[in-house]
Amino acid sequence: MWYKVGEKVRVRQWKPMAREFGTNEWGEIKTPRYYFGREKENFCGQIVTILEEIDIQNCYKIAE
Repeated sequence: MWYKVGEKVRVRQWKPMAREFGTNEWGEIKTPRYYFGREKENFCGQIVTILEEIDIQNCYKIAE
Protein backbone atom coordinates (compact mmCIF):
# COMPACT_ATOMS: atom_id res chain seq x y z
CA MET A 1 0.00 0.00 0.00
CA TRP A 2 1.47 3.35 -1.06
CA TYR A 3 -0.88 5.53 0.97
CA LYS A 4 -2.39 5.16 4.41
CA VAL A 5 -6.06 5.64 5.28
CA GLY A 6 -6.63 9.26 6.30
CA GLU A 7 -3.78 10.67 4.17
CA LYS A 8 -4.50 13.59 1.86
CA VAL A 9 -3.09 13.20 -1.66
CA ARG A 10 -3.31 15.09 -4.94
CA VAL A 11 -4.73 13.17 -7.91
CA ARG A 12 -2.56 13.57 -11.00
CA GLN A 13 -3.70 15.71 -13.92
CA TRP A 14 -5.52 13.93 -16.77
CA LYS A 15 -3.32 14.90 -19.74
CA PRO A 16 0.03 13.83 -18.24
CA MET A 17 -1.46 10.45 -17.21
CA ALA A 18 -2.98 9.95 -20.68
CA ARG A 19 0.40 10.71 -22.31
CA GLU A 20 2.25 8.37 -19.95
CA PHE A 21 -0.14 5.39 -20.09
CA GLY A 22 -2.21 5.94 -23.24
CA THR A 23 -5.98 5.59 -23.61
CA ASN A 24 -8.35 2.95 -24.89
CA GLU A 25 -11.13 3.36 -27.49
CA TRP A 26 -13.46 4.85 -24.81
CA GLY A 27 -10.93 7.46 -23.71
CA GLU A 28 -10.09 5.74 -20.42
CA ILE A 29 -6.49 5.92 -19.25
CA LYS A 30 -4.82 2.49 -19.29
CA THR A 31 -2.87 2.55 -16.01
CA PRO A 32 -0.94 -0.64 -15.17
CA ARG A 33 -3.60 -2.13 -12.85
CA TYR A 34 -6.95 -0.69 -13.97
CA TYR A 35 -8.63 1.84 -16.28
CA PHE A 36 -8.98 5.42 -15.03
CA GLY A 37 -12.32 6.41 -16.59
CA ARG A 38 -13.68 9.78 -17.64
CA GLU A 39 -16.05 9.74 -14.66
CA LYS A 40 -12.97 10.17 -12.45
CA GLU A 41 -11.57 13.12 -14.41
CA ASN A 42 -13.21 15.63 -12.04
CA PHE A 43 -10.81 14.42 -9.31
CA CYS A 44 -7.71 15.28 -11.36
CA GLY A 45 -5.64 17.98 -9.72
CA GLN A 46 -7.76 17.81 -6.55
CA ILE A 47 -6.58 16.97 -3.05
CA VAL A 48 -8.55 13.98 -1.76
CA THR A 49 -8.58 11.89 1.41
CA ILE A 50 -7.83 8.14 1.29
CA LEU A 51 -10.82 6.34 2.86
CA GLU A 52 -9.73 2.72 2.32
CA GLU A 53 -7.62 0.47 0.13
CA ILE A 54 -9.61 -1.64 -2.31
CA ASP A 55 -8.74 -5.32 -2.94
CA ILE A 56 -6.73 -4.38 -6.04
CA GLN A 57 -3.20 -3.38 -5.04
CA ASN A 58 -2.72 0.41 -4.94
CA CYS A 59 -6.39 1.22 -5.62
CA TYR A 60 -8.19 3.40 -3.12
CA LYS A 61 -11.63 4.67 -2.18
CA ILE A 62 -11.37 8.45 -1.85
CA ALA A 63 -13.38 11.45 -0.70
CA GLU A 64 -13.08 15.10 -1.65
